[in-house]
Amino acid sequence: MLQSAREGLIVWRGVCAAVAVLVSLIASAGMMYLSFTTDYRAFFSEDNPDLKQLEFIEQNFARAETLVITLAPEDGAVFSADTLDAVRWLSDQALRLPYAKGVSSITEYYPARGREGELVVQPLIPEGPLTDSARAAIRAEALADERITGIMLARDGDVTGIIAHFELPHETPEKEIQDVANATRDMMARFAQQPFADGITTHLAGVMMLNDAMSDTLLGEARSLYPIAFVVMFLLLGLLLRSFTATAATIAVILMSAGTTMGAAGWLGITLTSPSLTAGLVVMTLAVADCVHMLSTIGLRAVQGDTPRTAMLHSLRVNFLPILLTSVTTSIGFLGLNLSDSPPYRDLGNLVAIGVMAAFVFSLLFLPWWTLRFPVRRPPVTKGVQQGLVRLADGVIRWRRPLLAGGLVIVVVAIVAIPQNRFGDDYVQFFEEDHPFRVATEFTNEELTGMQYVEYVFDASGDGQALEPDFLRELDAYAEWLRQQPEVRKVSSIIGVLESLHRAMNDGDPAFERLPDTRQEAAQYLLLYELSLPSGVDVTHLVNIHKSAARMSVQLDTISSEAIRQFDQRALAWQQANLQAAEVTRGAGVSIMFAHIARRNFVSMLWGTGIAFVVICLMLLAAFRSPRLALISMAPNLLPAIIGFGVWGLTIGQVGLSLAVVGSLTLGIIVDDTLHLLNRYARARRDGATPEDAIREALSQVGLALGITSLVLFTGFALFTTSGFLLTVHFGALTAIVIAAALLADFLLLPPLLLWLDRR
Repeated sequence: MLQSAREGLIVWRGVCAAVAVLVSLIASAGMMYLSFTTDYRAFFSEDNPDLKQLEFIEQNFARAETLVITLAPEDGAVFSADTLDAVRWLSDQALRLPYAKGVSSITEYYPARGREGELVVQPLIPEGPLTDSARAAIRAEALADERITGIMLARDGDVTGIIAHFELPHETPEKEIQDVANATRDMMARFAQQPFADGITTHLAGVMMLNDAMSDTLLGEARSLYPIAFVVMFLLLGLLLRSFTATAATIAVILMSAGTTMGAAGWLGITLTSPSLTAGLVVMTLAVADCVHMLSTIGLRAVQGDTPRTAMLHSLRVNFLPILLTSVTTSIGFLGLNLSDSPPYRDLGNLVAIGVMAAFVFSLLFLPWWTLRFPVRRPPVTKGVQQGLVRLADGVIRWRRPLLAGGLVIVVVAIVAIPQNRFGDDYVQFFEEDHPFRVATEFTNEELTGMQYVEYVFDASGDGQALEPDFLRELDAYAEWLRQQPEVRKVSSIIGVLESLHRAMNDGDPAFERLPDTRQEAAQYLLLYELSLPSGVDVTHLVNIHKSAARMSVQLDTISSEAIRQFDQRALAWQQANLQAAEVTRGAGVSIMFAHIARRNFVSMLWGTGIAFVVICLMLLAAFRSPRLALISMAPNLLPAIIGFGVWGLTIGQVGLSLAVVGSLTLGIIVDDTLHLLNRYARARRDGATPEDAIREALSQVGLALGITSLVLFTGFALFTTSGFLLTVHFGALTAIVIAAALLADFLLLPPLLLWLDRR
């Protein structure tokens, strides 16, 4: 049956090629329906507990999306007339941005003051001109107010900030984010033209700018990585294949496969993110292998005098099963990403699996027509190269014991180094050091307010119960414990508001800066305070409208994601040991979401890689019909990932969201070389060759093809390191390391293992 199929591909080559082109065009048409999102929430599945906690906070309090505008006057005079005019102008304009629901700034701050037993709520900074003594008094009052220092005002008073709060419907996230970003840039351009803007440096940070920065990076990658990868791949293939005909055929299959991959995303309604956007580039890299193996065999047979038809038939006979198996095993490896805790990486796995199988089909349908229409007459391997591969085989055979011992030492060192990797991501460091968002965030974090937050919501189990003294005392005790933690910079909650109101209602006597004694007293104070505030200003960001739950915001120093995760574990343990009136709650927020997902994703991907590995081993067992060969193949398939993560632990040491998927991803890739090498070795052994001669045969026949495909794969993934997005950089770098380790394992470790374990 296989013989008839091979003959059919030759006889009906014109029809097959036309079908391949037509299918690829129809599939590629789906790209017109592609959509992108740069919402950081896309990295989290709907059932992610951290995302659910964040959504719970948003439903009961305020939305988490913020825009932080930091103003740094050159002279440090925040309370000068020009700086105050700038703050007032930006506060007013920020409130008019799309989806804006509120603004916090020193000109929009209303402290509570007491006057003869009455509550007086007036703006901290009144309208109109101010004398120098009035400015000095306002500055002193502001610096003494813990509710605004370290948030809207630097503790030294030299920098101030405006925090705009947004409530996005999240119906069309990309458009909503872009609308806010464009309006913000327009606002800042108009601000720069104002007379009071001279001498004031501004920075834009916050979650809204994080989303915009991701959008900018995503589009930048689409514009730069793909063209660069295509040019580099074209030049590299031309240099290695030494044939324009072979190079053109490979590029054609690559383009059809990549187009099918990205078109499938459009037809399936997959919304692309930074990880899934790279699917086309990954497929472009992987599609090379099928073509190289088929074309190199054709070139070798052509030099030996075979006609193009005979050479093509021989190539199909020799390569069909190995290419089918490598395509299936690669797809299985990528399908293992479906166990990832992050949807973008599931999309990446599914799209690449589609693309790999498309490359297999297109190479079978398109190459016969192309190579018979434009014959390949120059093989990629010369006699000198082939002799060099035989000498390599002889050297490996001669030095097999030292190679095995050296390999064992390397593996042991790698295993010892793996625990040096730490889990977690810092979303600020996703971007290059000179990226405007990173510069702004780091400046704001250092000079004004911490940009890493953990949010807690405590349920009091009933309307009005959040104002009960027992509940409030527990929150106060928790806040005091938090302030004693080395990572914490500031804690904000309804406690501070109630304490200031209690003092104000007692003529500002500092002795009364404590919680009210009764629930009725606390409710009365809050009611009077909210009635005195301007329209649209309230305290629902601290206590919900039913007064049944309270929110606490914890501002952290700049620490690693793993440190944030450990802090949250300590906080949860304290809650469980000390809270009775308040319900124990898990932390929420962007920082803690990224802190948790790397570890959770890594655990889920261990399962995915394990399942994929078992399935691949069963396939190899069925293909080789030899338990011994299937067992031997485990070493070069597993060790590259171990070595890669060991090298990573000794160098970078940070395992984040993108690296959790590398094990499953590379498993499918590195099996390809092992399978081709073992297939040629097994054929030689079945023909009666000794293990030594079989190794010489395998390396001399497929060694160059393996070298070419590995070099292209290494280069393709190494190109990811030119990205401006750290997740993409780390993903490409570690994958390239594993691919390089896989080639060395196949050339230097697999032959000694075969000589040791396959003597019969």
